[in-house]
Amino acid sequence: MPFVSIIMTVRNSEKYVSQAIESVLVQSFKNFEFIIIDDESNDSTTKIIKDYQSKDKRIIVHINSKKKGPAESRNIAIRMAKGKWVSVIDSDDVFFPKKIEKQVNLIDKNIIFIGSSFLYINDKGSHVAYYKYKNNSKILKNNIIKNKNFPPHSSYFVKREYLKKINGYNQRFLMAQDYDLLLRLQIFKNKKFAVCEDVLTKVRIHAQNRSLKKINYFSQLDFSILASICFRIYQQTKKNPSEYLSTKEWSNFIYIVKLHLTSSSYYKFLVTKLKYKKRKRIFEYINYFSSLNFFKSYFLGHVLPNKIQDKLLIIYKQKFLK
Repeated sequence: MPFVSIIMTVRNSEKYVSQAIESVLVQSFKNFEFIIIDDESNDSTTKIIKDYQSKDKRIIVHINSKKKGPAESRNIAIRMAKGKWVSVIDSDDVFFPKKIEKQVNLIDKNIIFIGSSFLYINDKGSHVAYYKYKNNSKILKNNIIKNKNFPPHSSYFVKREYLKKINGYNQRFLMAQDYDLLLRLQIFKNKKFAVCEDVLTKVRIHAQNRSLKKINYFSQLDFSILASICFRIYQQTKKNPSEYLSTKEWSNFIYIVKLHLTSSSYYKFLVTKLKYKKRKRIFEYINYFSSLNFFKSYFLGHVLPNKIQDKLLIIYKQKFLK
């Protein structure tokens, strides 16, 4: 039986998927299976992954009969997985050769999540920047709650039984599904999170990144804020709106959240700050260092102030809690 199940979802990923696959196959840790879910690609992606499958028996390919989206595609992979641990890689990212080995070496009985420090690369693979983290569970969990400075999705190394306990990825989050997953893993309060301080993952920045787009008028920031609101409500009521509400109720709830987002000066600050940062407009970005909100964001992170979250909790209890 494989000790680790490495999972990857692909859809029209022909440009980068070979680099991602090869970075998995050269891992120094060999006892793994590699599950690739093709979410109805219509370019050469399917042929590429099948060619690799024919050369390496550790690769298992599943092709969706219709488009299911990244969350359900990853859940299919999790259901197929046989390993005790699940490692995630996005189809445009890259593992360093000892990535899995070094994360396996950090395992102990109380740890359920292990991330890693990472390196940003551009579409050509050139190094852009890197981020390093301290291996401290309390700090890591606190930063996740604040939605600031936590490991990237392609570094995720999660104990499979706990992924199954939270039913994997939440399909209602069309973006920021990885962030929502980390929040929900925190319900196991006696379990620890860890991070390998070495840079083990390359995260690619390019024009087609899903995180740079909007879906149903919601951005990556919007969905991450929504996830933090749902988790806060869960902490107070033991019911997560994203899991508990009907489809119609969920639509009404996220509409209410969006109204409060657009009326929040702090939210507008976050949107502008991130926009300047992503567009590399350094001089505009530097101006925010003198802003009160900028210093506020250091402590608060990319979540709404408590006052607004408390108001949304009251609205939720009045309108939706049965």
